[in-house]
Amino acid sequence: MSSTPSTPSQSPSTQRVRNQIDHPVIDSDGHMLEFLAPVRDRLRELAGEELAQGFDAILGGQQAAMRMSAEDRRNIGMFRLTWWGFPARNTLDRATAMLPKLQYERLPEQGIDFAIVYPTFGLTAPMVDTQELRTALVPPYLGACAKLRCPHPRGHATADTCRSTLLVIDRSSTSIL
Repeated sequence: MSSTPSTPSQSPSTQRVRNQIDHPVIDSDGHMLEFLAPVRDRLRELAGEELAQGFDAILGGQQAAMRMSAEDRRNIGMFRLTWWGFPARNTLDRATAMLPKLQYERLPEQGIDFAIVYPTFGLTAPMVDTQELRTALVPPYLGACAKLRCPHPRGHATADTCRSTLLVIDRSSTSIL
């Protein structure tokens, strides 16, 4: 009944679920973690050091918020920033989150046939208050994400969506696109 045969690297629980369904499994909210150094370098090259420092301030603000206590965050009405999407203990999982080709290769292990993968930090670009910085961030993000595209010919696409890159990875036997 499974749409995709289970693979030896799948956990027993993943294999059980896959054996009970007869349709592709779609992850419609996958994320990649961008390596931000080339994004910043390209931003500086295209828009200048002042805007690159503005980008640094945004990233520094996220780091400062993560260092705040829960009580301090509550006092100013700030929600807890995500932590689960940043694997660090297992280096293979961290690399998987940063490299779309590796993520594509590991989809069967996760029991996933089709994944739509968004940049994580790139999704903050539309929310930047300063229009000049918001606009300047788009080309470096698109360029960095385009360089990381998985080479799978029919299961990978990029699109300019909400000023961020949308990556599509397809492992299903029939084309969904």
